[in-house]
Order: sequence, then structure tokens, then C-alpha cells
Amino acid sequence: MVNWTKEQEAAINARGSNLLVTAAAGSGKTAVLVQRVINIIIEDGVDIDKLLIVTFTRAAANEMKERIRKAILAALEASGGREENLRRQINLLNKAQISTIHSFCQSVVKNNFHLAEIDPAFKVGEETEMLLLKTEAVEETLEREYEEGQHLFYELLEMFSAGRDDKNLQDLILAIYDFIRSKPDPYGWLKEKVAEFAVSSEDFASSSMAQTIAEQINIQLDGALELIKSGIDIAGKAQGPAHYLPTMEEDYEKIQHLKDILQESLPLFVDHLIHNRFSNLSRARSECDVKLREEAKEYRDGAKDVISNITRHFSG
Repeated sequence: MVNWTKEQEAAINARGSNLLVTAAAGSGKTAVLVQRVINIIIEDGVDIDKLLIVTFTRAAANEMKERIRKAILAALEASGGREENLRRQINLLNKAQISTIHSFCQSVVKNNFHLAEIDPAFKVGEETEMLLLKTEAVEETLEREYEEGQHLFYELLEMFSAGRDDKNLQDLILAIYDFIRSKPDPYGWLKEKVAEFAVSSEDFASSSMAQTIAEQINIQLDGALELIKSGIDIAGKAQGPAHYLPTMEEDYEKIQHLKDILQESLPLFVDHLIHNRFSNLSRARSECDVKLREEAKEYRDGAKDVISNITRHFSG
């Protein structure tokens, strides 16, 4: 007999509403779900093939099915007058929808191919196969745009392509496509977001999108400050590269200044960011520990990389 916690019992016995259970790995979520299924079968009289049980992986689906089978067999051994129902559940278990979300959706489409108006012999593409198809579609689309020669297309190329190829633009298109697929209405969401950009620079600066961008940048700037601070702490140690301190303290002030400007205005921040330059570390000869010197330099380089990555998003 399992000694369920009060929260686990609530998750097992709750009915008539949506239920969200969050818990750490190894805390018994699967065991709770299995017991919930068993209770629904025995106490509520619902057949196992009327339930939809979805997992993330096929391995997890197989494990779930096996756990439910064992739980039904255990209940069968301890049953008192419910043998017929439990035996029926064992027989129905092979028909039960215990699978990944992909497998379930595939079965729905196969069973309703005439409504979806697709070939009943369809198959699910492998990841590599799908990437090839998407890449071909992007290349064909860009080729068509090249032939039409619209000036807006060439402006787009200039903004997002590097060198003489359009690979960066292709990658961006594919990344956006993959992202919007997670939305209930992908193209509706995309149109909504595009419309948010159809504002003046003054209105955009106060928009929710600009605020979200600023929040994300602020988090990255905080990370850069922490890296510089760690470098400064190392440089200030005994045998540390003290000759690095003036430059790294200057770095800290510059990044803090960028944070302060970001609070005032995103466009103003971008202008300062693009023109920001870091000074070179002093090459003065100094008696210091080589390991400490390299550590301090690595922290500073990490902070500079953070700033460079932010700058890259705005400078193309």
C-alpha cells in the first residue's frame, strides 16, 4: 500500500476540472498518474481505451503502458467482485491511446484523412528530410524574389545577409518558421507581430515589444557586469594582474552607463552601443601569477562577447 502525500492524493482523486501537476524529477509524478488512471477505471467505470495519455517520448509511453498493466494486474489479484471489468481493461490496454503527442496526432490524421484531404498513405518525415524540404522551399522563394527584383527585397538582403550569399537570411526565415509553428495560429501571430512594427520610432520606443527587448538586454548587461566584476576581483588579488584594474574598472563603468541609458530609451541605447569601444588591456610588465592573469582576461573577454552579441543584433 503506497502512502501518498496529501498533494498526491489530491492529484489522484480530483475530478471535473483541468489539473496541472508540477513536481521535481523522481518525485512520483508517473506513479500518481498511473494511480489516477487505475482509479478512473475502477471507481469511475471508464474503459482504458477511452482515455488519452500523452508522454514526451516513445520510451516513456511504453513504460507508462507497462506500469498501468502491472497496476491493473495487481488490482485484479486483490479485487473483490470486479474481475470482469479489470480483465476487460487488460484486453483493451492494447487499444489504449498511450503514446507521444506525435503518434496520437498521426493516428487522428490517418483515421480522418478524408476530412483533412490528404493521401491516406502519408508518412511523417524524418528531421533531416524535413530540413531539406524546408531549405528547398526557402531557396525557391528567394530565387523568385531575385527574379522579381523588388527594392524592398534587396533592402532585406542588405540588412540580414553577410558577404555575397543569402545564407543568413535563409537561416533567419527557417528560425522564424520553426518558432511560429509552436503558436496555435502561426500566421495570425506573425501578422500581429509585424503590425506592432508598423509604428513610428517614437511609438515603438514605448511599445510592449521595445520593453520586452529592453528587459532581455538588461539581463544580458547584468551578466556582463558580473563577468567584469569577477575579473576585477581576480586582478585585485595578491599576485593578481593589478595592471589590468584601470581598464577593467573602465569597462565596468561603460557597461553600467549602457544600462543607465537603456532605462531612458532603447533607441538612445542602441546609438551608444554601436559606438561603444573597449580599451586594450595594459601590456605593462608586471610581476603576477600567470593563471590569475589568464582568468581575469577570460572574464573580461566573456563580458566583451556579451556586448558584441547584443551589438550584432542591431548592426546587422
